Amino acid sequence: MPGRQRLLLITLGLAYLGASLWVTTNTHSPLVNLSVALGPVLLPFALSLRKSRWFIPFMGLMLAGIGMVAWQGPLLNAHLDWFYFVQYTAILTPLMWTFGRTLTRDPSTALCSRIAGLLHPQGISPAMMHHTWLTTWAWTLLLAGCLLVSGVMFFTFPAADWSFFTDILTPLSLGSLFMLEWLVRRWRFPDAPRPGLLSTVRAWQHFQNTSKS
Repeated sequence: MPGRQRLLLITLGLAYLGASLWVTTNTHSPLVNLSVALGPVLLPFALSLRKSRWFIPFMGLMLAGIGMVAWQGPLLNAHLDWFYFVQYTAILTPLMWTFGRTLTRDPSTALCSRIAGLLHPQGISPAMMHHTWLTTWAWTLLLAGCLLVSGVMFFTFPAADWSFFTDILTPLSLGSLFMLEWLVRRWRFPDAPRPGLLSTVRAWQHFQNTSKS
């Protein structure tokens, strides 16, 4: 992935996190609130259907939804926090399950081990295998912890505090684990090949496709 595209994706991600925090901590029109809450889900889905016969029906449903927002705006605004809670939970829960369901006593079955195997067809050492197994555990526990803290804060803390955790602290914790794993891997395995981000994404996609078949 070119550097400019990476920068653009990072900028868009940070902009969305800032918009989410701004919307959940201030009062805005229902249309603005719902656009920020559902835009990242509906827009990519609409783009994926642009050449499909389902595109026009989908756009019709979106327009109907906009009309409902205009009609029942105050009611939707009163429960807007639930949209963000469901969105956050719906994103992290499948991720946690994807990592966690591969954990067994055999390190080779762990998600990170299988991705490492796809990136290094010549095979990886037992020490690297153990490292990838522990990395899979780390991702599983972090995602489970984020979901647990989110649930507790959503029902017991003010909305602004919950939003700060989901929009600021969660991305920081995920990014910190990425960086920590990278540093540990470079320290423990300085001579190991270092595949690029695009190769890792392709290996992840291959794992997803094979796990569904």
